[in-house]
Amino acid sequence: MNYLINEALFKLPDPTPTDYTINMIKLNQLGANLAIGRGQMQPDETSLEENVKRQLEALDRQVSSLRIQNQSACQIGENLQYPAFEIQSRFVRGNEIIYQHQVILQIPDTDKTLVFTYSKPTAMNEQDAQAWQAIKSSIRLAQANPQ
Repeated sequence: MNYLINEALFKLPDPTPTDYTINMIKLNQLGANLAIGRGQMQPDETSLEENVKRQLEALDRQVSSLRIQNQSACQIGENLQYPAFEIQSRFVRGNEIIYQHQVILQIPDTDKTLVFTYSKPTAMNEQDAQAWQAIKSSIRLAQANPQ
């Protein structure tokens, strides 16, 4: 199987790998980070909401003082064509409070998921809200990896 990243295309020796890679992008002018994580629905998960619940339970075990401020189903993408689930939360990691916005979507016709996380160590402001909205509304899913 060929595997494509921005910088390269290479062959994987396993024809059925599970991709759990994470891209981390520092948004210097905003003092924020954007992480894009890849995952997979579990066999017993029949909905994106079940997947989100499992991931939030895992996060709660990894950090302290997790507070979910908002969570709801939404539509994202250039034409709002992708059903997704959005979460706003904050938690303590080490001695630092982290504020984050996340959107989770299941790639259509697959068991794969994408999680976009916008985070920073200060409360979100209007500039962050605009940046986050711009990210969500610009998402376009790529074609499957080239064979």
